[in-house]
Amino acid sequence: IQSDSDLTQNTLEQFQNISGLCLFDSVDTVRVTVKLKEYEMETELYGCDLEEYPLKWQKSDGEILLNNTLSLFFGADSFQFLRDKNEFYPDKGQIRKWIENYQDLTLTVVDEKGKERKAKICGILEEPGNNIYMDKGQMAEIYQDDARALGGYVRIYGYQNMKKAKKVLENAGFMVTDLPS
Repeated sequence: IQSDSDLTQNTLEQFQNISGLCLFDSVDTVRVTVKLKEYEMETELYGCDLEEYPLKWQKSDGEILLNNTLSLFFGADSFQFLRDKNEFYPDKGQIRKWIENYQDLTLTVVDEKGKERKAKICGILEEPGNNIYMDKGQMAEIYQDDARALGGYVRIYGYQNMKKAKKVLENAGFMVTDLPS
């Protein structure tokens, strides 16, 4: 689910009234600029519970560095949004090289306050392919007050419960996206 405004404690408590609710895992977001060599893009980083959130891995190190170096997980399609100073996008060959050698890449991530941090790519995601993720705990530690909870992952038991919950959430102003099983 996705909202235009921060999820409040009251909203989270209301989720407990959804029939069949098995899990709600909020996803935090922070607006950043990601730099890779001469390329950069403005995007959002998504902080989630990497164990619970339904990510479909293409490649992964299996190891996450939890220190001041950001550990990022790039959707395979997110590389295509990088641009150089002349507004040119990387070609498919360059993107393929980056994906093949992702462990060797060092990125710079700049937050809205202008603070720069080094980052490593620890995995490539097949789905969702357009986003960049990181561990929710690392995001909370590094970005503290800058991260906003605008949505999350909801798991509902039962098809009828899911249909009702989707309708209730959409009527409450949430954008609801079904994920493949």
